[in-house]
Amino acid sequence: MNLLSKLILYLLLGGLFATKSFAASSIVEVSYFSKTMNSTRKMNVYLPDGYTTNTTYYPTFYLMHGGGQRYYTWTNTNDGNAKAILDQAISSGKTKPMIVAMPDVPDFAPDLFTRELCNDVIPFVEKTYRAKTDKDSRALAGLSWGGLQVLDAGLYRYDLFGYMGVFSSGWFIGDNVYNVMKTYLAGNGTKIQQSMRYLYYGQGGTGDIAYNNGAETMKVLRANGIKVNYWEHPGGHSFVCWRLDLRDFLPFLFQYGLVEDKPNTPYKGLAHTIPGIIQLEEYDEGGNNVAYMDDSPGSEVTPAVNYRTNEDVDIETCTDNGGGYNLGYTKAGEWLEYTVNVANTGKYDLDIRVACDGTGRTLSVDIDSVSIAKDVAIPNTAGWQVWQTITVKGINLTAGPQIMRLTIGAQSYINLNYVEFKGMVTGIEENDISEFIQLYPNPFESEVNLKHNKLFSYKLYNVLGQLVAHDHNIEEKAIGGNLDKGPYALQIISNGESFVYKIIKK
Repeated sequence: MNLLSKLILYLLLGGLFATKSFAASSIVEVSYFSKTMNSTRKMNVYLPDGYTTNTTYYPTFYLMHGGGQRYYTWTNTNDGNAKAILDQAISSGKTKPMIVAMPDVPDFAPDLFTRELCNDVIPFVEKTYRAKTDKDSRALAGLSWGGLQVLDAGLYRYDLFGYMGVFSSGWFIGDNVYNVMKTYLAGNGTKIQQSMRYLYYGQGGTGDIAYNNGAETMKVLRANGIKVNYWEHPGGHSFVCWRLDLRDFLPFLFQYGLVEDKPNTPYKGLAHTIPGIIQLEEYDEGGNNVAYMDDSPGSEVTPAVNYRTNEDVDIETCTDNGGGYNLGYTKAGEWLEYTVNVANTGKYDLDIRVACDGTGRTLSVDIDSVSIAKDVAIPNTAGWQVWQTITVKGINLTAGPQIMRLTIGAQSYINLNYVEFKGMVTGIEENDISEFIQLYPNPFESEVNLKHNKLFSYKLYNVLGQLVAHDHNIEEKAIGGNLDKGPYALQIISNGESFVYKIIKK
């Protein structure tokens, strides 16, 4: 193997995380007697830096391997490389110091695994190590078959675990476990949601063999009132994906009661209106791993632009028509979220304004964790400021406030300016379409036109919530000529109904 091949192998399998040596933490192999299996079994245990020199009690994370794997797979540097990932997350302050137990449960049926974990593994760990024993100090996660085991233990014994991670897994649609779980969750979903602090669900894109099962499992969980936090990474059904799952799950562990669980909120407090243009630098507020996920701290743009300078998203000055800003240096698996308000249920076309100097790029768009545009191919525009519009037609949307997530595909680097939802078809009879307000253009440079076939009133508010314009009993009006540049909330009142739109003066 030549030097270049060794370097590539190092980066793919270990170097991604092994940026520093942390000799003070350790992996120990231990044995315990299992009453469930009536045999002596093994597990690997990660002990954090400082464990042997203090008297602190730690939370515990139970991490499961997949089918055909063993208790040491997660710690193999060529597979899970868990020690390096844990060391990096703990030393950087992204997660709390913890004990991590990795038991040997090869291909155990989910119900057998639950008995082994709850009756043997946990008691041994909490007797042998300084482990906290409350529910919110326990987490569990597993990949592939281990994810099925975790779904069983975490949902049936939700009294024991505050945090749960499922990596590339899901019930087999229509089989007995799937049907039994649906019935069980119908009666217990509310209680599980009240007890669960964070449920992470990760998949490796459409190339992941568990993708469809995972999507159906998430659908069932959500239908029964359980909040699922969905993450998607490149790599398919492999440790390329699962190492990223572990990295991204860790910051959410054992935070309950320490920090307020703040959801992302709309940029400047105003939801983006659909139909309309969404400038992609106007992603939600809330920070990294909440409103967006960006792999690198700070901006990679040199010199940095004077816009959202306290964020990690990479924003560039844009030379496309209209100027402004665009997203740049986007990495595989990174995502951003946008609070949107869909005016009316129907079909929409989605335009995406892109620039790319290379081939093989894709991106996906979800609304409330439901895919509306999957692995959209990005053309090579032959330049990072050479812009082109690609269109996805016939997207079904439901009226109301929702969260749109845009995710970069398996290959890094796409520049993104804006998306636009337009061309709504509602299914309403032709002579009833005039019931809706016509609002154009938006964004606008001088004025925006409001038109309706019935009398209406309007009120216009700035980002501070101050009323800046209003009128009543009109059918048509051009507004905005005296406004400063920026976003505004437009309230339309007609026939006893009220609608709110976001308009932007450029």
